[in-house]
Amino acid sequence: MSTQSGIAVAPELVEAFHSLDQPLVVVVNDDSTQLVPDTDFSGAAGASLSAHFDTVHQYAKSTYPSPRYIIIPSEDSGNYIFISFIPDDAHIRQKMLYASTKNTLLSSLGSGKFPKNKTFAWTDLEELTHQYYQRSIGDNDTAGVMTEDERVVSTINRMENLGVGNRQLASMGTQDNLLYPFESSLESAFADFSKQGQVVVFRIDLDREQLALQGSKSAVTPESLVSVLEAHTSDDVQPQYAIYQYTDGNTAFIYSCPSGSKVKQRMLYASFKSGLINHLKQSGIDITKNIEVGDLDELETTQFNPVSDTVKDENKVGLKFNKPRGPRRR
Repeated sequence: MSTQSGIAVAPELVEAFHSLDQPLVVVVNDDSTQLVPDTDFSGAAGASLSAHFDTVHQYAKSTYPSPRYIIIPSEDSGNYIFISFIPDDAHIRQKMLYASTKNTLLSSLGSGKFPKNKTFAWTDLEELTHQYYQRSIGDNDTAGVMTEDERVVSTINRMENLGVGNRQLASMGTQDNLLYPFESSLESAFADFSKQGQVVVFRIDLDREQLALQGSKSAVTPESLVSVLEAHTSDDVQPQYAIYQYTDGNTAFIYSCPSGSKVKQRMLYASFKSGLINHLKQSGIDITKNIEVGDLDELETTQFNPVSDTVKDENKVGLKFNKPRGPRRR
């Protein structure tokens, strides 16, 4: 069985998995044709789960930033912990190969043997520990002391585990089916969103696990939009969402992701965006533009001119390339 990457699962990997009593590290072979057991790794049969994680962590540290798949026997007999460990610092080609082969590996070994709540996509060595694993599965003694980064990773894992089902639920138009609910002030802002020139700015509040209102304003012109969005941006550098009714009945969804924001935050916001837009559409907000920018000063406000869409249709000249921008002043 292969994927778009052309990588297949080697027979010796399947055999090693069927007799597994210790961690198994999986790598792409030298000619990028097969997934094979990493013969440079050795674990200890019968060791505790904590000891397994220690061994895996030390090995991943010695081979960092090379990606690896890691399979560890779970506390539950017959089930396994699966970790797709692809560091941010890995070579981009390696990232692509491993990311595109994950599903093939799982299906070849038997997806039913890897519970959704024990299947992870981790990028940092700090995550590859027994303590972090306990936090990620919601251990009662540790779930309440997660750092912001840990909460982001946990949320991303939950969103990945929900998969297509989550996207289907999000499109049904009930707030209960969103991973994060709206706080009351944001819900009111959406309910009052009915006039041209209105802007609502909001973010994911990880501490309260909800979408929180950053600010709202009426009678905003396209020329003043960027300054309004920046005025509702807090001091910390992180992504944010906004909706802007640029003409009567037409609304733009704007996702801004500043250059200094953390990789995990970018992943979280990008993963949540599609379901959120579907929900807003089902709630009666007509999203006619879906815009994604880096820093807010990259936002081209001319596209909100009432005649811009007509001009665009009449003068199709292909892709537009903007002049490169220098570093943004902080």
